[in-house]
Amino acid sequence: MRCFLLLSCIALSLCAAGQQLNFRQDYQPAAFTDTGRLEKIKKLLPAIDSIYREHALSNHYPGMVYGVVVDGQLIAKGGFGYLDTEKKNPVTSSSLFRIASMTKSFTSMAILRLRDEGRLSLDDPAEKYIPEMKSLVYPTADGGLITIRHLLTHGAGFPEDNPWGDRQLADSDKELADFLKNKPGFSNPPGLEYEYSNLGFALLGRIITKVSGKPYQSYIREKIWKPLGMDKSEWEYDRVAPAQLAHGYRWLDGKWKEEALLHDTPDGSWGAMGSMITSIDEFAKYMALHLGAWPASNAPETGPVKRSSVREIQYPWRFNGLNADYSYPDGRRCATATAYGYGLGWTKDCEGRIYLAHSGGLPGFGSQWRIMPEYGIGVVAFANLTYAGFGAVHMRVLDSLVKAAGLKPRQQGVSMILRQRSNELAALLPDWENAETSGIFAENFFPDNPLNLLRERSRAAFKNAGKVIGLTEIIPLNQLRGTFRIHCENADVLVFFTLSPENPGLIQAFEIRKEEAPAAKSRSGIENGSALAATYFREAEAAAASQQLWKASLYGPMMFIDLDTRRAIANTPDSAGLFKAENGVYTGVLPKEVMLANTAIDWQGKKWSLVLWPAPANKNDRLNLMLHESFHRIQGQLGFAMNDPALNHLASMEGRIYFLLEMQALKAAVNKPPGERNEDLRSALIFRRQRSQLFPLTIDNERLMELHEGLAEFTGTWLGVSSDSLATHLGRLADNAEALPSLIRTASSISGPLYGCLLSQRDPSWTSGLNQGSNLQLLLEKAYGTNAATKDLHFDSKARERRYDGVRIRTNEKTREEKRLAQEKQYRRMFFDGPVLLIDLVKMNINFNPSNMFDLGDAGTVYPTAFVRDAWGELTVTDGMLMKDWKQVRLALTAGIDEGSSRIEGKGWTLVLNPGWKPVRAGNNMYTLVK
Repeated sequence: MRCFLLLSCIALSLCAAGQQLNFRQDYQPAAFTDTGRLEKIKKLLPAIDSIYREHALSNHYPGMVYGVVVDGQLIAKGGFGYLDTEKKNPVTSSSLFRIASMTKSFTSMAILRLRDEGRLSLDDPAEKYIPEMKSLVYPTADGGLITIRHLLTHGAGFPEDNPWGDRQLADSDKELADFLKNKPGFSNPPGLEYEYSNLGFALLGRIITKVSGKPYQSYIREKIWKPLGMDKSEWEYDRVAPAQLAHGYRWLDGKWKEEALLHDTPDGSWGAMGSMITSIDEFAKYMALHLGAWPASNAPETGPVKRSSVREIQYPWRFNGLNADYSYPDGRRCATATAYGYGLGWTKDCEGRIYLAHSGGLPGFGSQWRIMPEYGIGVVAFANLTYAGFGAVHMRVLDSLVKAAGLKPRQQGVSMILRQRSNELAALLPDWENAETSGIFAENFFPDNPLNLLRERSRAAFKNAGKVIGLTEIIPLNQLRGTFRIHCENADVLVFFTLSPENPGLIQAFEIRKEEAPAAKSRSGIENGSALAATYFREAEAAAASQQLWKASLYGPMMFIDLDTRRAIANTPDSAGLFKAENGVYTGVLPKEVMLANTAIDWQGKKWSLVLWPAPANKNDRLNLMLHESFHRIQGQLGFAMNDPALNHLASMEGRIYFLLEMQALKAAVNKPPGERNEDLRSALIFRRQRSQLFPLTIDNERLMELHEGLAEFTGTWLGVSSDSLATHLGRLADNAEALPSLIRTASSISGPLYGCLLSQRDPSWTSGLNQGSNLQLLLEKAYGTNAATKDLHFDSKARERRYDGVRIRTNEKTREEKRLAQEKQYRRMFFDGPVLLIDLVKMNINFNPSNMFDLGDAGTVYPTAFVRDAWGELTVTDGMLMKDWKQVRLALTAGIDEGSSRIEGKGWTLVLNPGWKPVRAGNNMYTLVK
């Protein structure tokens, strides 16, 4: 019975070429799910009109007209200026403009209609229809003949011919034939490269004429224009009513100069590449045809060509570019890939949005149309100025429509078999009882997924999830693949599966994992923070937009993360589709292997900035943090290594004293006008040189850290802190340094902003020459002309201490040193006088507090608090671990270890081991981990 019901859904139809085509009547096409989309768009139309009007005025367009098409309807149109600057006749949506190369997709559509009629093949050699091409001399013996497909995709090997091709518009068929007989040159063998060729589309026009038996102008008019209702469109301007015709102009010497209109004679041979004349009212009908080709469905064909052929025109047949640093008009960076279809350009951005477009330019005219089929929207504009450009303004308008109206792309419908299999699969979870005899799995499934492992994975996913509440509607990826969620009290279980091509489809692949339930609450409140996060992202984007510090774009992929739940809010989608769109941002749960901290990470092919949630409430502090981590995201591009050496000399009393004095001198300089800073700067540099003399073997670590953490904190400070608060902020940094229990990893986050801001106030371009060998101390000396040389460095530094509260600093640091020495004795007893667990680091991720670390000399560094994840498991430290050279962790034990336990607790730490790892005795009072 099941097979009968499925097969009864198959119907018989006729395709346009007369072939019989079997198709499924139950196919579920994609559809828009966002409600009120048209009303939301209409509210934005006044702003869109202002954008186009401003564009026309700022670019000196004599006249311009635009249109906005949504779901096949021209919902907005506007005209500015004049068709003829002398007669002052106004531009309207019915005015006729030459649209130049926007003609090319009409030529392509005519070729595909002839193909659909069985009258040619796209892979036919072009010389089959144009005998004169047989005399061509190809560049290589192995390139092959030029095909119709080569011509459609600018892949014939002809050289780019703008603007030479513009002037061939009135050439006759005989002149084109003579041109071919004269053996034109090639830039590449056919099919090898994309290179824009007007000549190629002139040849396509010749093929249309040959195959159809009538001039291509007539064929396109009869077979495409008229069925669409494009009754006023023309090829030759002499056939247009003068009051409706746009005259063309150039802007020269502050005034408009009229261009001579180019003819397309009845015997013209080049018009197929760009001589079409039309209006916004009529061209919008053609845009509706392209938008109406989506989604694929069983609806009746109503256009002049099949919907599948329109989609074929739009397909990215020939790759032609990758812009890894494309900038949207609002300033955000988003990589784009571009390709060429058949007379139509294709672009896909880093967010997965697809744009189809083509521009046109001839002497006196410029135009472009751009559509987003998945969103059902498009824009078009014409102007009567030579090569008038609309690419950026169209992208701005479409991007604004999508974001401001909250538009969503069409969502795939759920097929009957996909819904059926999802319900059957859910019923088997988590125990998989009778799964092997259920009849819903393909023959490969259980050999690829042993039943015991399926049970183990599924039970782990449901563990602690609580009572099952219900099953969500399946989210289809296509007709035979999808995901669904099983809602439980404490978590969601996410299931992914794929069906085989059998009839009916059987389950061939399966994945399952647990995710935090949407209703779960965290201490941070991130589950309700998408709107607030979107505001924070906009703040950071705006602050970074004006930066001239770094060559790379500072604002990029970023996410807020919650340590409790691993929930994340990102400003851009992830590559694997784990995050969902919400309030203009993307929310989801980070996998367990991703380490959470304020940092920058590589994940899913992108470099991300991570910021812990909740973000600071104070805007200055918040922007400082976000832009700090944004610098870490790009610092590799800028040539700065991710150095993280400990500044151990700052654990000593003298090292701390001279660092604190240096910061106080820099603070004094910050609070004075630039011309009065030299003496304080000289003091700061003398204090640093005194440290260099005392600790010659470790001082260079400070230079490296200032190029790592120092520049990051400077970037956040300079761009994130308001100018009226800058001096106060820097002074607070200098003062707070004394209260920090440890400076060995925090000092550069204090000195970096102070040095950097002082340099920027003297020379805003100082960062342009930075490299891995740079020294902020020397750069400051040079920028201010400060001579820090002294005959007696020790005497000079001592003499200057009183100016910067040196007596109090020394008194406090002596007390601190006494406490430090006592703490050092305690740590040495803790880690070397009793039983310990030694853990080798394999592939470590670590989160720690850099402000409370303790230097234990040659023994390593004590981390009072930390979280470590490695191949062996997870370690949570609340009262001290010792680590040396990032190679091994030493933990103090209070007693021996149960070697069979997967959970081990010691003095201020807890270790949870992964399966297969266990502790073993390695000597007296010493244990280690083995697998």
